[in-house]
Amino acid sequence: MIECKTYLDKTMLEGSSRAAEDLKARNPNSLYMVLMEWIKLTSDVNLRKYKVDQIYVLRQQKNTDREFRYEETYIKNPITKTGLLYLLLERNLAIASLPMQTLVKSQ
Repeated sequence: MIECKTYLDKTMLEGSSRAAEDLKARNPNSLYMVLMEWIKLTSDVNLRKYKVDQIYVLRQQKNTDREFRYEETYIKNPITKTGLLYLLLERNLAIASLPMQTLVKSQ
C-alpha cells in the first residue's frame, strides 16, 4: 500500500505506523510505503521503531513555514519525476533485472 501525503510529521508517522501494523496483521506479506512532498521530522525520530517499510520524500528538503516558502527569493528543490516509479518498483517489487523499456511496453 502506498500512502500519499503533502508532508509527514511525527503524529502522522505514528498514524501511518498503526495503519501499517493493521494491514500487516491481515496480510503479513504486504508492504506499506509513505510518499510525501515535504518532511517535518527531526533527526531525533528513530524511524526503525515504526512499521512503515519505506518513506519517500519527493523534495529533498524539509517543510518550512508558509511565510518563508512564499517569498520570491525562496527556491524549492524540484520534484524529480524521472525514474520515480521505477525506483519504487525496483526497491520493493524485486524487478531490478528488468529494463525500464520492458516495464513501459508491458502496460
